[in-house]
Amino acid sequence: GLAVTMSRGCEPCSYGRIQRALESGVSREDLDAAVNLIAAINAGVVQAIARRGHEHIEKTCPSCVVEPEKP
Repeated sequence: GLAVTMSRGCEPCSYGRIQRALESGVSREDLDAAVNLIAAINAGVVQAIARRGHEHIEKTCPSCVVEPEKP
């Protein structure tokens, strides 16, 4: 639940889940570890999607690809 609400950016839902976790005895340290894991997983997803997007563009629109300038 918390991973989904945080990665989707739903603040009210995330606040509620964080509060319930703390009230149920989850330590702040464990909660912070979970948040760090959620952030790392989402960063990996973003990188993978961007990489696939670049590959798709290279295949479907070669004229869209801009080569970096040489020094």
